[in-house]
Amino acid sequence: GYRLFLGLYQDGDRFAMREFWRNISEGRDTVGWMCQYARSPVWTWLGGKPFQMVYSRNGAPQLCEDHQGFQKWLRERYGDIERLNAEWGTHYRSFQEIRLDVNSTGFPRACSIEYQYEVWRCDWQRMEELIRQELGLPGLMASFDVGYAPFLGFGFERFARVFGGVHSYAGIFGVPHEQDAERFLQAAVTRQCGGVFFDHLKHRYFDWGIRVPGTGYPPEPHHDDRFWVGNLMREGDGVLHLSWNEWWEGSNLEPSFEGGKRFCETHLLYSTLWQLTYPRPTREQPVALLVNDWIFESGMGDPNDLYHAVQALRAIGAPFEVLLQSEADPAHLQRFRVVVAPAGGVGFGLNGKRERVAEALQRWLQQGGRTLVVSASSLEWTEETMSTAPVERPAPRVERWNLFVDVGVEGDERVLNSGFGAREDWGALPPGAYGAGSKATVRWTPGVGTSTALLLPALPHTDLLLRWHGNVLWRHSLRVLVDETVVGEVALEPGWRLYEVRLPAAVVGASRVLEVRWQFSEAMIPRERDPRRFAGEGRACNLALDWVQICTPDVPAGERESIPWQPTDLARFAGEETFRVPLSRRRSQMPRGEVLSWYSDGVPRDVLTTTHGSRLLVVNGIFTDDPRWWAKTLEEVAGVPCGKPVRLADGNLPDTPDLMGAAQWAGSTCFLLLENRTGQAQTLQLHPPPKEQLPLAEVTTLTLDGRHFLPRRVDGLPLEDTVHYVAVYQLVYAPVQLATAAWTLFPGRQGRLPLTVKNLWSQPVEVTLQLGAKVASLRGEPVTLRLAPAESRRVELPCEVKPFADWGMKTVYVEVTWRGGNGQTGRAYFLRPLTVGRNAEVRLLSASVCSHAPVVTVTNAPTTVHGDVDWWHPALDVPGETAREVELLFSGARLRVGDLRDGESREVRLPVPFTAQEHTHPTPLTLRWCDSAGVHERTVP
Repeated sequence: GYRLFLGLYQDGDRFAMREFWRNISEGRDTVGWMCQYARSPVWTWLGGKPFQMVYSRNGAPQLCEDHQGFQKWLRERYGDIERLNAEWGTHYRSFQEIRLDVNSTGFPRACSIEYQYEVWRCDWQRMEELIRQELGLPGLMASFDVGYAPFLGFGFERFARVFGGVHSYAGIFGVPHEQDAERFLQAAVTRQCGGVFFDHLKHRYFDWGIRVPGTGYPPEPHHDDRFWVGNLMREGDGVLHLSWNEWWEGSNLEPSFEGGKRFCETHLLYSTLWQLTYPRPTREQPVALLVNDWIFESGMGDPNDLYHAVQALRAIGAPFEVLLQSEADPAHLQRFRVVVAPAGGVGFGLNGKRERVAEALQRWLQQGGRTLVVSASSLEWTEETMSTAPVERPAPRVERWNLFVDVGVEGDERVLNSGFGAREDWGALPPGAYGAGSKATVRWTPGVGTSTALLLPALPHTDLLLRWHGNVLWRHSLRVLVDETVVGEVALEPGWRLYEVRLPAAVVGASRVLEVRWQFSEAMIPRERDPRRFAGEGRACNLALDWVQICTPDVPAGERESIPWQPTDLARFAGEETFRVPLSRRRSQMPRGEVLSWYSDGVPRDVLTTTHGSRLLVVNGIFTDDPRWWAKTLEEVAGVPCGKPVRLADGNLPDTPDLMGAAQWAGSTCFLLLENRTGQAQTLQLHPPPKEQLPLAEVTTLTLDGRHFLPRRVDGLPLEDTVHYVAVYQLVYAPVQLATAAWTLFPGRQGRLPLTVKNLWSQPVEVTLQLGAKVASLRGEPVTLRLAPAESRRVELPCEVKPFADWGMKTVYVEVTWRGGNGQTGRAYFLRPLTVGRNAEVRLLSASVCSHAPVVTVTNAPTTVHGDVDWWHPALDVPGETAREVELLFSGARLRVGDLRDGESREVRLPVPFTAQEHTHPTPLTLRWCDSAGVHERTVP
């Protein structure tokens, strides 16, 4: 009765990651499993095709270098070079000049990415044609181990449409909510594209036994609950839970001596909750969040603009759904009253009909009654604009001023805005280099594309110097831009060098924050420049940045005594309310309108204007993730109420999305999920959504920081609780209330579970109750009764526990359906714990006797493969069953022992005649007893 399936997770390097058809034409592993297993009814299929997963040791989809194919594809798309130049903003003379280059920026990069996906799509189709012709199967669905961020920085949607959903074998090596925004977007985008994204569960990881020095991932507090609740809040369609060969001790996939069945029981709780709420009902939401893949495709956008928006919208319980870039057209936009459009500082690309997304949004606004909330956009949304220059304020005279940031060490992200790789430690600087002998920690820039952005503080109306130190492999150049103004061009020479550019006071102006952009002349890809030396290095390695400094001219180069600075600010509404804001991608011009808020330096941030009867809110800079700003904007500007399910004890919203909540429904039962990601215990107000026309019958804390099934009194809403890490609440809206005691049954028994049902209505109600479970070892039968107004009645629910049921705590539920006197019907679920005890286990404590003392000890107690349980064992956490009618069969005699309670032992004298001779005589002895699972026999030699 279990819905179990088998599948393949392919290790090794035998899955071809280019020219995918070679997996079939060359008879690779894919052919083997498809021939042998794919037609089995237990094999996993997805989307009507057999499914497999591919481990990262096989690699990832490989990029091609088909310049001629790319030129042909462009010629077919644009027809003539002038049309291409008009869209790209370039000056090519012919298509032959263009190269396939995913490390460029703007339209050249975006079209290179699109062509690459077209190559992959055609190769995959060719593979599926071979599968149909040679194997007689409809095709292949696969999931690649490529992590949670957009693949190669190419965006979310195209990968999901061509390959389906991504997964990660290694998963998360930080806190369980790491990459939360990326994982949420992967799940949502992949679902809309018809695939499955696999989220993750992780227990512990220690590979010290197989690697030096090795990696350790100690589990976070209550990590299992936190992984599960996070996965449920991201509304994923799949969860990947793998058995690590690097486990140090224990597992959460099967029982273990260290953990008992605790993790198994936790999985059943959340699996039950997931299955009851899945699939989630689809209902149109008034708000759309545009997943603007142009941020990634252009190679110049700030992904935080998108990530901040999605996290804050989730934190305030906004009624939103994601809108894919390809679907940002009039037909799809028509469904929404409000669109949130993160521009990422680069604007918008093209939709699936090759229309400009910005123009589609403008036409949508012209319908009237709409609200567009757009950030960090360079587009002129209205005809009239205004300057964002701050009001001049006299600044105090500063004699000496210096900010120094050591790149490659923790905290360097405060100035690195975009266009950088991971931290690397290169050891001591070589002789002759600036700072020789000191430690060089670096990041390669730009990593992807040709641009790196820095966010740096400034002294208004002051000449400043920008210095940086780093290593270059090949000679090239970069331009330095400050807030869109070119301030210099620098020749980059191979080796370690110190570079310096002057930032004139006229360019600095009144700004207290500068966005400095390095625009490299070309992308330096090591495997292209020197394939023999750097065969596997596909990053854009233009400059290995060691440190960066911005200072007044009197400060020595490399001076490490620095001012403290963080790239955040407080903006202020006209009503004196403040909120946190990032300081990147601010612009010099904005649409003219009503200024709703200002940065602390006087720069306008939020401007509201009206166009064609619609409202346009333009944010100067990228979106904040402060839930307070989002709630105020959606409710007061757009007129969309938000649930705000998790609030501080005073009823206010926090200033970060670290208190994350979500509500999911099974019938009229609401499961309120909550994660506290602050690392500190918080007293919180919980505001679950109400259910009209139904009383709140029950509130149960299903999870609270590792504890499960904690009953609560129903004192009304909102709830208040103190949560350190994670909580799940069950709120049942129903006309009846159930009161249950602790339930315990044993395998093999057909028992009855007592409960009391109370009618909460002032009218009669007919209810049907049935015990249910998501495991095949438990089965219930329905009971129907009719209750008068306010009547309480004690009933017993039939429940059969199959003989193959294992002991432990099981999550079950009482499914309640009703029909009221007014014809109102409904369904609700009451989750409950059911303890399945241990059947009796009768055995001998000794297997040998002597004739002068022929006594054996019979006991009813659990044992393990390692011997007797003499101090503690997980099995002792549940009750054991009494062994009834225990008897011993020995040498033709039947010796009656009687009943043995769990843990009880009894001595039995065997009919062995006395003898003075010393010799061994093996004689079998049979134990026989009864319990709920039937009659058992065990023969002991």
